[in-house]
Amino acid sequence: MDVGIKIDVSGLLNKIKRSQQVLESASLLKAIGLRQLKWVNDNFASSGKLVGGWKPLSAFTLAHRKHGGSKPLQDTGVLRTSFTPGDGKNNFRVSQESVTIGSAVPYASYQNDGTGPIYPVNGKVLAIPGPGGRVSFLRHTKGIPARRMLPTVTIGRELAISLVKAQIRSIENGAV
Repeated sequence: MDVGIKIDVSGLLNKIKRSQQVLESASLLKAIGLRQLKWVNDNFASSGKLVGGWKPLSAFTLAHRKHGGSKPLQDTGVLRTSFTPGDGKNNFRVSQESVTIGSAVPYASYQNDGTGPIYPVNGKVLAIPGPGGRVSFLRHTKGIPARRMLPTVTIGRELAISLVKAQIRSIENGAV
């Protein structure tokens, strides 16, 4: 008489198939990108507290706001809403091995990274338009402090890993 054991792996094979579908590159990268965008939105909602907080606006900047208020980077809402998928401005791109999020707003990098002092290029003074048609003239400014809107590479990696782990848990629990 032969001795043997039969192992049925059909359930495991089904889980592997579901795993491949869930973890398929393009859909997974899209999910990672959407998670990064949620982080950006949460960061704006907390005035940068996810990265240590944003430096308050200067008195000069407050006096020149279009819509008032004292929240940095949130006067008109243009910058905040520029971090959305699918607006045609190439701020959400998925390739075969990566996802890129960002903003096509021309001044986004200055706000995110900050600047050094700003001097006039074509004259002796800077002309800064203000509310009511008022213009302020300055010889230079101290520049813009960095106010990180995007997650650091480390934070972005942690967000991606936590999303992948959650996907794997859902597969293991049969939710997918």
